[in-house]
Amino acid sequence: MTAILVKIILRNIRGDYWVNNLIAVVARMTAKLKILGKDIPRSVELTLQSSADARIRISKRRRQIERFALLSPNQLGEDIGEESSRLPVVGEAVKYFIDMERLHDLTTGMLIGVLTNFTVADPTATTTNDFESSVAMYASLITGEQALLYQGRDGSIGAASKANIARTFTAGFHVCLEAWGAIQSEPAPSAQDWTSIEWDWSMVEPGQKDRFQTKKGDLKLSSMRDILMATVPFFMISGDSAAQISDMIDIMIFTTSRLSSAPLRLIKQPRATCKGILQTSTYVHNRLKRRAGGDNCPLSETYLLQSRAGSAACDPRSLTDTVGTLGRKNRNSSDLSADPEKTKLLMAAAKKQSDQWIITYNAIVVPYKRYAWGWIAISTILVFGGLAIGSSTGDRILGVDPFNISIFCWALAGFALAVAKAVRVENWPWSSFL
Repeated sequence: MTAILVKIILRNIRGDYWVNNLIAVVARMTAKLKILGKDIPRSVELTLQSSADARIRISKRRRQIERFALLSPNQLGEDIGEESSRLPVVGEAVKYFIDMERLHDLTTGMLIGVLTNFTVADPTATTTNDFESSVAMYASLITGEQALLYQGRDGSIGAASKANIARTFTAGFHVCLEAWGAIQSEPAPSAQDWTSIEWDWSMVEPGQKDRFQTKKGDLKLSSMRDILMATVPFFMISGDSAAQISDMIDIMIFTTSRLSSAPLRLIKQPRATCKGILQTSTYVHNRLKRRAGGDNCPLSETYLLQSRAGSAACDPRSLTDTVGTLGRKNRNSSDLSADPEKTKLLMAAAKKQSDQWIITYNAIVVPYKRYAWGWIAISTILVFGGLAIGSSTGDRILGVDPFNISIFCWALAGFALAVAKAVRVENWPWSSFL
């Protein structure tokens, strides 16, 4: 777990100061955990014995700080001026300890959060061996942002669209791909209980598809060692873990001075669409029974989301062998999700047009100046054309008043304006005609 954390951090940033300190903190935590785990009863006994000594030392330190706070500068010593020349050195030392303490707290909180993904604290949640967890990240065709969706093992769903979280998740998912690629696939698990993990990774921009290969695969594992190797990276980027790692990187950036000898640099991540689905054998066996008569749908069976987050956009089938629905069967190849480039162009044109709308509290004003002036011009031609017909005809048609033709043209112009307005205005009350 600690090794995966360091890999994710190294794929996000570069900087000797923070990277070295993070590795030192993680190494110390790992060594302590190994020592404590070697003999847990003995470690608990020593911890309880040393807790009393720790409380005594803390109380003595507090009394000492209070005593020095009551002393005047002359009582503290006459060489205070000489000591002031070394304040920058003291400041750097204090900053180092503060940074190390901050790293320790952030790392501890994040690792505890990852471990909670392996537990079932909610009594209403599913059992330990009956759950599904999935993540999906797709690119918005309107704003160009990347949206991240996550479904936990207890059914909770989270979403994020911040750029730093998407960057952290992309780097973490790349680490997951390396970990999953190193696991040997089991052709036919002999055990009754197994865990499957499936993934899909592809680039958003056409120019990046040549540099980064599309990766798609699946594993079905029954060995606990392989299951841990596959699930630990998955939970390191799922739920709050990606946000916590992103917050850690932000704190590193904000606390690093521009004049630092080891500046912190962010590593640019490619814009990718990816998804991962983690399932247990019990969940797969009970899926049909669970879905019968229910109206809920997990992320892994959401057609549009899975097609947007996957590389095979022309193949709308989900990564999992999910239950076919009527809506999925009725879809045809003309669906816009089958051609993301065409969809992107259409959505860009729609966004450009919607930017011209005027949105108020009471209405949305859509500008149709060309449309309106065009119909006004046609109506004007009908009005003056009818008048011209009536004036030019004169008495050449016996028994017919030529100005009746003009009145007909004027009525036609008014009717054309009413129809043209009714086409563009959806809710047009009849009171407007009065």
